[in-house]
Amino acid sequence: MLTVWRAVRCRLVGARDLIIDSAPILAWRRSDPDAAAGHAPAHHPRPLLRGYRVHTLLCRGSGLPVHFLVSPANCHDAPFARPLLELAVRLYGIRPHIIRLDAAYWGLQLIHWIHATLGAIAVVPWNPKRQKNRSCLPPTWTKDELGKRSAIERFFGRVFLFFRLQRPPYSGWSTIVRQVALTYTASLVVGLAAWQAQHPDLIRSPKRVLAHLWEDSWFGNALLNGTSLHPETCTFSSKLSKEFFNKLVRFLYSSIQAPQAPSGRPNPCSHCHLEINVEKRA
Repeated sequence: MLTVWRAVRCRLVGARDLIIDSAPILAWRRSDPDAAAGHAPAHHPRPLLRGYRVHTLLCRGSGLPVHFLVSPANCHDAPFARPLLELAVRLYGIRPHIIRLDAAYWGLQLIHWIHATLGAIAVVPWNPKRQKNRSCLPPTWTKDELGKRSAIERFFGRVFLFFRLQRPPYSGWSTIVRQVALTYTASLVVGLAAWQAQHPDLIRSPKRVLAHLWEDSWFGNALLNGTSLHPETCTFSSKLSKEFFNKLVRFLYSSIQAPQAPSGRPNPCSHCHLEINVEKRA
């Protein structure tokens, strides 16, 4: 929460053009008591997946997350759009102008609430399954305008691949929420580091940001030798606690260096055990 607040205050996250979508997170074990079986994305080879769904509010301009909620995989996307927007507006004081959603979020009540309460434009394709009658409905949008939602698909691909969020080696809803919170915070720290270093082209490139920071010998030596890093030495992390900052840096580093198990799955490493109350922060 503090990381998003800082990104908004330094105008890294403008939050004028927002996108809402969800992505599945596979359960590590079939015996996970909090996981559920839900429909898989259209491109997935299996029709059903057991796990969770992370519902994300993304700033299209920066490509960074603003807020998220985690649910079992059998929950529908539509009920999470309004809570995401309400929490983001209340916590960070943002004033969005455009809200982009896919057809799963179609609903006249939600569209009316976005227009009347937020004063924003809802860019959502018409869903004939949820609204048969086309009379007195909002206008349809062009393919170019609807295609701008692809920014959140690229974000999911980047986060799931680099931070290995597709199937984290943990069980339980609270543990998955903590892992998503750590992953999203790490992506924001990467963006803040690039922004403070005056390299806006590296905001969405964790590896290139780390490579740029490794040019400083003290940073690289601290990572390789296990030396504790102090948040006071980095301007972008002044709002983070010392322990939290150290764990974020090691999480980024281990995302590149973490070995793979013989089966091809990531080993359940201990590099991302973070003791924070994510239920209050997220």
